Amino acid sequence: MNRRQIMTGAGALLVAVLTGCMSPAGRTGQRYNEQIASVLISGDGRYLVALSPDFHYVFEAPPVLVQSIRGVFHPFVSAMPAVFRVRHDGTTEGDLYLTVSPEAAPGLVEAALAAGYQPQQDERGRAGAIARVRLNGKRYSALLVEKEASYSLNRIYDVPVEVDGSAGEVIAAAVASPVSRAADGVLMLFGAPLVAIPHTGKTDSKAVGK
Repeated sequence: MNRRQIMTGAGALLVAVLTGCMSPAGRTGQRYNEQIASVLISGDGRYLVALSPDFHYVFEAPPVLVQSIRGVFHPFVSAMPAVFRVRHDGTTEGDLYLTVSPEAAPGLVEAALAAGYQPQQDERGRAGAIARVRLNGKRYSALLVEKEASYSLNRIYDVPVEVDGSAGEVIAAAVASPVSRAADGVLMLFGAPLVAIPHTGKTDSKAVGK
């Protein structure tokens, strides 16, 4: 049950949503691919933020996810998102699968298990670990926020998104993002600075489940 993906080390969350790469006005239907260019975590560890050209996804950061980003086993963590579901009010939920590579030292795998991971073995019988993380949050419009190139990932990632109702209805109902820029250029969320998640692990943009 090898799962690889987008956010590495939680990594690049969020890292990234389903078939098309069109502008919001051109989206039709209820499923599409969201292109995620940046994934950040608030300095206080409370929120995970995924940035796309049109939307900002703000999630509460579960403890196991924070430990995956800040823990000693972080360099060996890869992540893969399942479909993100967006309701009319912008409420968003989805699962994120985090895996610790069997190439990690036994002590690092043990640290992941202590953080809430479950043991798993690869096809060669090597011990690793996996965690299924439920993300809950909200999607906001990014139109009023300046883009910051320094937060960009080394590539664009696609995350599967399923909207409740037509894409046009959800886009029209989106409220302005709470992400703002401080005078020194640092992006802020609810008064806390946002920090880019270090890029580690091996990634895959495919999603798991429906």
